[in-house]
Amino acid sequence: MLIRSTPTKDRVGRIVELSKGIKIYTDIGEQNIMLLRLGFAGYPVNLNWSLSKLLAWRQGYQLREYLLTGKMIVRETDSMLVPSTI
Repeated sequence: MLIRSTPTKDRVGRIVELSKGIKIYTDIGEQNIMLLRLGFAGYPVNLNWSLSKLLAWRQGYQLREYLLTGKMIVRETDSMLVPSTI
C-alpha cells in the first residue's frame, strides 16, 4: 500500500483524523471515513459491508498494524501518520 502524507497533483483527497492526534491524507470517499477509523481502532470486520467499506476498514487496520510495528510513525510537527525512515 502506498501512503502519502501530502497531496500530489494526480491525487485528490483530504486530511482526516484517524484518532485523537493522528491524521492521514486519504482519497477514501466521505461515506467510508468512519470505516477507515473503525479499522484503525481495531474493531472487527462486518461481513455484511460492501466492498468499498471493507477496503476502507482494511486500510485503517493496516495503518494501525504499520504504526504498531514501526513501519509508520506520527510526525510531531503536524500529527500526520507517515512512513518510517528506519
